[in-house]
Amino acid sequence: MLGTDQIPETKKKYFILTPGRCGSSLLSSILDDAGASFPAARKMSWNPLAGAYEDDRLDRMAFLLAQAHTIQSKLEYEPFYKLYHKKFVTFKRFLAKREMHRIFAEASYFKETGNMHYAVRFAAHIGYWPVIILNWRSYEHWMGSMYPGQRNFDIEDLTARYVAILRNSLALLSLFGGCVVNYTEIMDPEARDWAVNLGHVTGLDTETLLESRRKRYRPSGAETALAVWDPAAEKIQEMIRSFEGQSLVPAPAAVKRWLKTGGV
Repeated sequence: MLGTDQIPETKKKYFILTPGRCGSSLLSSILDDAGASFPAARKMSWNPLAGAYEDDRLDRMAFLLAQAHTIQSKLEYEPFYKLYHKKFVTFKRFLAKREMHRIFAEASYFKETGNMHYAVRFAAHIGYWPVIILNWRSYEHWMGSMYPGQRNFDIEDLTARYVAILRNSLALLSLFGGCVVNYTEIMDPEARDWAVNLGHVTGLDTETLLESRRKRYRPSGAETALAVWDPAAEKIQEMIRSFEGQSLVPAPAAVKRWLKTGGV
């Protein structure tokens, strides 16, 4: 079976998929120090409440794909969809494709905390090979970090976001391969396994990743675990934990389809 080590490096694009508030900015800075190329400018520091390494063009591209998906899923069976709404879907995907080619010509690592999962299969369809870095945090601690700053969203809204992003990210991870990076791992100065798996998946040096984490690490203080519970969130956490500590290879279905569409 074709593994990611046999796929041309120029075709590989690394997607950091995360619901946010999971240490993805620190993770991106560690990867950046180790030689990863991001479209956003290098950051030596950032506002921990805002994050870093997200490029406006990347946000726009992912949002266009999310819009196209929403229009199609809601209106595909309306009487005039093909005459009217489908044109908007096609145009948005055209714009997203053009933006994707431009960004992917500059960099190979991408982080966006809202709609990035919509871009992964789209990228594979047009000839790139996605590698997934699933960055996550336990539901109650994620909510403890996210909820205080979200005045316009309630627990149900935020839970739906958490579950949808991680559910899609996990499916993409099992399809295209990659690894899981837990917030608690990159915030633990003694943890190494995350860097070993990340190095295996990306080809970056494990010791360089760990040294960057050592230099970049700043204690975050006591975490807040909000008193919340959701069965879907619990289930997705259980599934993600079963993938931790592994470097996952691509599924045969992904490789077969990619080769059929002329990926190599």
